[in-house]
Amino acid sequence: MSDDFSSNDAVDFGQYILRSAREHEAANDRRNAAKTFAHAWRAGASGNNLEISSVSRLELFSVSLLINDLIFSSVLYRDLISTFYLDNRFHSACAHHDLGKLYRNAWEYNEIINPNDAIKHFIAARDEFCDLKEVRSSACVEMDLAHVYINIEKVDQAVALLNSARQKWTDLQDINGMAESALSLGDCFTLLGKNEEAEKFYAQASSEFDEAGTSRSKETR
Repeated sequence: MSDDFSSNDAVDFGQYILRSAREHEAANDRRNAAKTFAHAWRAGASGNNLEISSVSRLELFSVSLLINDLIFSSVLYRDLISTFYLDNRFHSACAHHDLGKLYRNAWEYNEIINPNDAIKHFIAARDEFCDLKEVRSSACVEMDLAHVYINIEKVDQAVALLNSARQKWTDLQDINGMAESALSLGDCFTLLGKNEEAEKFYAQASSEFDEAGTSRSKETR
């Protein structure tokens, strides 16, 4: 009985914090909104409520993009990683992934001089997701990391990551992921001057995108 109460109490608390975060955001108080979304993510994770933690995570990332202050956001995310590290490794990996994306975006917009922090957090996320056998999440991180490597001309490393991600998408029967990875592999082999390999992957990507579009059309009928 006490366990049920504790679980319900944690859910109610998480929902309360989430509402409070949205009120801050509606008032254009984005920094307090970000802090409160981070708090809601913690509450959702501690209460094993995937809905609250997932929504809070998405909204924290969204408001962090709007704030566009990497120092402020990195403090929030590093604190989350520290909080989750021992007891909620899945959420720790998610926080690493999101912080990696923030660093990558800052690098792409020339706000920082290199992508080293992005790579570091992507690798930490990938290793954690792989260890937890979170196949879809690890494939997503591998795609993100591969695209960073492409941009810094570490194309062979990108190919290895994309092949790994493609195998995961295939195992999951995720046709969109398969198509995206094939397209990126085609780009890699073009950069490497291996045009026959590139054409093979471009053809696979085209076929798989067509298949994905057909599947979506059937679902909407």
